[in-house]
Amino acid sequence: MPPNRNSDDLESQGWSKPSKSHGPQWIGFLMSDLLKDQSRKRQAKCTYCKKVLNQAKPTQIFSHITECCVAVSAERKAKYVQEVMKHQISKQLNSSQASDYNDNNDSQIILASIPSSSQSESVQNYFRPISKEKTNHLHELLLKALLSSNIPMTFLKNPYFQEYQAELVCSPYQLPRCAQVMQKILPLAHARNEADLFEKLKDQDHLTLSLDGWTKNSGNSIYALMALKGAKKKYFIDVLDLNSKRHTADNIFLAIIDALDLNSKRHTADNIFLAIIDLNSKRHTADNIFLARSYLLKSA
Repeated sequence: MPPNRNSDDLESQGWSKPSKSHGPQWIGFLMSDLLKDQSRKRQAKCTYCKKVLNQAKPTQIFSHITECCVAVSAERKAKYVQEVMKHQISKQLNSSQASDYNDNNDSQIILASIPSSSQSESVQNYFRPISKEKTNHLHELLLKALLSSNIPMTFLKNPYFQEYQAELVCSPYQLPRCAQVMQKILPLAHARNEADLFEKLKDQDHLTLSLDGWTKNSGNSIYALMALKGAKKKYFIDVLDLNSKRHTADNIFLAIIDALDLNSKRHTADNIFLAIIDLNSKRHTADNIFLARSYLLKSA
């Protein structure tokens, strides 16, 4: 748990504990007094690693816990993500109820003003607003389509695509902005997938780390780091992007350790991982000798 500090001591140092009204993103953080300059901004201090964030935005403190802080345990990270998700769902439900109420009232007004069929007139292009849950589901489907097709997020800014969507889609769904996808939708989806992965792996044993990828013409390498359970179960952990100068057995192993650190799985690695397999035959022998001698892992 984050260390408990006396509130008087914290205040004397310029830090205070956030209230519940600030939201679950602030769990594990202290907040500073408002800066006395024109910006009127707050700073945030992580109680796990003591790092100070100059801009205490919810998206930044959320990303720090889920992607950067190596001092927080996997259990606490998973619980943190669950609390944030629960808060988001609660906000969406409240917003949806308000939207449904307004929508019902609007529908009554529209129905009362619909002309009779004898006048040969009809109401066109009226669509009931979709729920927040449906909107977020569509946002994530769009995000997955972009990522799986290697399309940059700036595609959402393309005026031709925006016009295409406006002409084609006969619904109140609006495409998310590029900044919204990058700062909110993507980090939240990534954190939830990471928490789900931890839940799947925490009770597993006898797993194998698989490292597979390719080398570009420039000499840079991209690898997929996966955990294997038998012949059928594969769990994606991370992507390792190595430049040509880091393409050595030592640096590849350090990249694996860094990936496990960031995913809060290193503390369980000795218990659940039996072997590390490198599917690149050119480095197969060198990597396994390095791993076996330095880390006493059974190499395959």
